[in-house]
Amino acid sequence: MRRLAGAAFLFSSLGMLLCGCEMSYILSHGYGQVKLLAARRPLESVLADPTVSESIKGRLRLVQEVCKFAEKELGLKAGKSYRSFVEMPGEVVAYVVSASPKDRLEPYLWSFPLLGSFPYKGFFNLKEAKEEKERLEGEGFDTHLAGATAFSALGWFADPIYSPMLKLEEIELCYTIFHELVHATFFFPDQVEFNEQLATLVGWQATFLFFSARHNGSHQMEKIMDLLEEEQALARVLEEIRRDLDTLYASSLPLEEKLRGKEVIFEKAKASLGHLGAAGRGKRLAALAHMKWNNASFLALWRYRYDVGELSRLLAKLGGDLRSMIRLLSSWLEQGADPLSKLQQELGPGRGLDSPRPFKLFRLRLWCASLWQ
Repeated sequence: MRRLAGAAFLFSSLGMLLCGCEMSYILSHGYGQVKLLAARRPLESVLADPTVSESIKGRLRLVQEVCKFAEKELGLKAGKSYRSFVEMPGEVVAYVVSASPKDRLEPYLWSFPLLGSFPYKGFFNLKEAKEEKERLEGEGFDTHLAGATAFSALGWFADPIYSPMLKLEEIELCYTIFHELVHATFFFPDQVEFNEQLATLVGWQATFLFFSARHNGSHQMEKIMDLLEEEQALARVLEEIRRDLDTLYASSLPLEEKLRGKEVIFEKAKASLGHLGAAGRGKRLAALAHMKWNNASFLALWRYRYDVGELSRLLAKLGGDLRSMIRLLSSWLEQGADPLSKLQQELGPGRGLDSPRPFKLFRLRLWCASLWQ
């Protein structure tokens, strides 16, 4: 009961602070979060429950292992997160809406005091998410609506394990936990793309290290490399789309021709992804070939692409020591520094943000050093 009261106080306080910022949304979102917090069960209780399947218990123990590894070996802040469990009625925890102008690759931004600006807006209620999507479409924006199996509370309170997370493949579950723990450890305001790229790099590198440290992790390590190759193939397609769209939108063509040209570019991209999927490069690529593409859905993929550029160079400069990188970034956060400026300072002049993909820089060492000793 104390946890529920504490959460209610938190959101009522936020409501007063955010009274000029979509009060109804804040109250609805706060109510949804309080309901989730109230439904939490301690992991000890779930693991001792004879009605819970052994497969679920095995996944919960795996999450416990990941959190212990994240704190002890990497210096990420797990705190009390992922020590409780919430059974959800459906396949997703929340719904995310994003938008963009039809003729520009610019995200529509929602701004919130204390937290900054975000290129997406989350909902616990699908009806509310659809209403926001329809509102934005009525104003002439491209939109994208997706479900999320996990999210981070950014340290405001301890994140539970949501039941949809346990339906992920083992590697994806571990990556998701590491990814969300990065968000709980670092949150640079108004730097959403940097935050996501950081969580992507650290999440995958941490996942590889975690399985490399397990006596039976060799098969998973091979699968991780396959997944990363798939992500890199997607990143190459996304880069080509971005170049083509930037050229098209910067041209002096009439709006109608730009919109027709946009559709041609997206159809070409879908064909490329379809060929990659058919060639065995991954189920995700084949699925994306059938997705509804527009500027908003493209930016949603672009934001989470595995192309972390300068962050990979920073890790290389630190000798591939992920813990040292996490410690350095923590110092930037404590200083209130701009992470992009800090990256430029660390790497020296002449380093652009467009850079080689990261994971192959460490592939040889990861395979040979078993285990970074």
